[in-house]
Amino acid sequence: MFTLSVCGIPLEIHGASERCRQLCAAFIVPDKPDAQRIVITDADIGEEVRRWPQPAGDRASGEFTLLCRKVQKALLPRDCLLIHSVALDIAGEGYLLLGKSGIGKTTLGRHCQRMLPGARIINGDKPMVLIDGGRILAYGTPWCGKENLCVNDHVAVRHLVFLRQAAANSRRPLNRKESFYRLIHQIPYPETEPEVKAYAALVEAVLTHCVASEYGCVNAPCAAVDLVKAWPEANPA
Repeated sequence: MFTLSVCGIPLEIHGASERCRQLCAAFIVPDKPDAQRIVITDADIGEEVRRWPQPAGDRASGEFTLLCRKVQKALLPRDCLLIHSVALDIAGEGYLLLGKSGIGKTTLGRHCQRMLPGARIINGDKPMVLIDGGRILAYGTPWCGKENLCVNDHVAVRHLVFLRQAAANSRRPLNRKESFYRLIHQIPYPETEPEVKAYAALVEAVLTHCVASEYGCVNAPCAAVDLVKAWPEANPA
């Protein structure tokens, strides 16, 4: 058993392997009496692996993915939302870089770290976002991609940046409908009607407090410099 902290919320993990514990090491905290209990079973792991496209991944990967799924379900009632993105802190200003796998999220994040003072990647694949009143806080998690880019910290997010590969850097604001459609495709697939409603409400809350834009960019350091230029102050209706 070990206690994991995600979004500052303690989670008591039972039944996980030593390998899974090692992958979560940066987020393990001393045991807490008020920690929420999460149980991993062999049957759960087997079912998780069977869900994957064939050929299925190894059992250790299945366990780690299963834990991610269980953590999201446990934290959903606490207004927490796992978002497939790179969470980026640029001198205290938070950005989520979003888009399909391979679009260049991590690459742009690395350019930002090299080119922009105070820039750091909070999480390289699946940050957990906490909706805290009018603040959208992106936290690091153990699920941080093959590059293992994460820190046990958080940043207040202001910008949602949907990436597109392009021959030149350009940005356009997205309206609420387009922003919702794009963001909903970067969160876990809901399995029940209550989850559908909960996810939709959290996505709306994120969009209320963040600026959403599409950023067409080249794979070059200049994309980091142009990223922080002249963002709009509000989403168009």
